[in-house]
Amino acid sequence: MHNTVITWQRKRNEVTREIRYAKLNYQNKKIDQINSGNIHVKEWYKLTKQLFNKQSSTTIPTLKYEGKTASDDIDKVNLLNTVFCKQATIDSEPDDLPTNFPCADSRLLSFAISPQDVKDAVSVVDPSKACSPDMIIN
Repeated sequence: MHNTVITWQRKRNEVTREIRYAKLNYQNKKIDQINSGNIHVKEWYKLTKQLFNKQSSTTIPTLKYEGKTASDDIDKVNLLNTVFCKQATIDSEPDDLPTNFPCADSRLLSFAISPQDVKDAVSVVDPSKACSPDMIIN
């Protein structure tokens, strides 16, 4: 019985050592990958987050606005809605607008786009980005 316990402890210690070695080796590979210099920005942030094991919080902290405090989700939604509505409110009485606008005399008489212009514009598009609602990739 005593021999079995000692054997088990040795095997456990070996496994623990191997796990620690594998973790250290994994982290060193990731650090080397980050420091290599030829890594995409998104991948760099992803690896950094993995290495430092930062858990991102998905909760919104307590909000305060004009003396009101919102701590639960419903109150936060209502408070944010109030703030956004105030930002988007348009006065019903328009300000006096100028009656005479200056007339622009300049006109675009010709418009030329070369195939190279199109290639240059397309080459800077990031294919990993989502397109906007009008289906144009930014």
